[in-house]
Formats: sequence, structure tokens, C-alpha cells
Amino acid sequence: EAKKAKSKRQPMGENDLSKLFSGLTRGSEDFWVTMIALYQGARQNEILQLRREDIFRERGTWVISFHDRFEDNSLKTESSVRVVPIHSQLIKLGLLDWLAGIGTDKRLFPSATLGIYGNYSQTYSKHINAVFRGLRVTRHFHSLRHSFRDACREAEVPNDIADYLGGWSGPSSVSRSYGSLEVS
Repeated sequence: EAKKAKSKRQPMGENDLSKLFSGLTRGSEDFWVTMIALYQGARQNEILQLRREDIFRERGTWVISFHDRFEDNSLKTESSVRVVPIHSQLIKLGLLDWLAGIGTDKRLFPSATLGIYGNYSQTYSKHINAVFRGLRVTRHFHSLRHSFRDACREAEVPNDIADYLGGWSGPSSVSRSYGSLEVS
């Protein structure tokens, strides 16, 4: 079982990432959901429930607020509530320009519908994983979260900061099993 579970925890490889960057329509909802997952380490449902007001400047820094303040928002754990800086690569890719052009709808990704279990990822995950298969990406969407955790390790981001950024909890966090790099 342990070996089987570990095989599910693989990050996106360079080949798959290249397919995503070249295959997803730049500026589309699928593009931004994928890029936010890759660069912020956020869970799919956390991203899909984002509203325009959840992205703002705080003390000169652009941030994203992941929360469960609204009735249609849900988070996996208490530690999932967080306000984190937006990765500079997302800004370079044009996230702020995209936000300026989409208007003020309640949610950033209105094509994702609320599933019967009260989350947006239930139906969207089928859609995005089909998109990934169409691009011949070998990993699933959740592999982006594992890629983020590996990137934190490679950049020597302290575990407590990486845990906060990704919404993982505590020193015995499951985040230690994310990605493919050895945990020291």
C-alpha cells in the first residue's frame, strides 16, 4: 500500500508542464486555475471558489485570500484559511491584467458549478483532467500541488512557511509526503 500511495504523489514532470504551458489557451479559466495551482500550491476547490475581492494589495504586495466566509465556500482544514503573496510568475504571466478584464462577477471561475457535495472541484476535476488527457499530460491536476511542494523544497523554503503557503497543517503535516523529493 505504501508504494502504491507514493506512486500517486508524483509531481508534474518537465514534459507535462511544457504541454500545459503550450496547450492551454492563455487567459482562459483552465489556464489560470492550472497556473494558480502550480505557483500557489492551492487545492483545486480553493481556486475555483475565489472571488475578485479575494485578490488584493496588502502593504504593497498582491495577495490571495483563501477562506470559507461565504456559504458556497468550503476548505479542507482550518489551516487552509490563509492570505498568501501572489507568486511573481503569475503576475508576469498576466494574472492582474486578466483580473482587470473579467469584470466583477462574484467568482473568478464561473464555469465551475457547485457539486452535490457542496464544492466546485467535484465536477470541474472531470473537466480539467479530460483537458489534460487531451494535451497528453500524463499526470492529474493534483500533481501540480506536489510540484509546488517540491519547488518549495528545492528553494529551501522552511517547512512551516511552505505549509502555510499550501494550507497544510503542523509539523506532522501530510505535506511531508507531497512531491517526489526526499524529506530531510
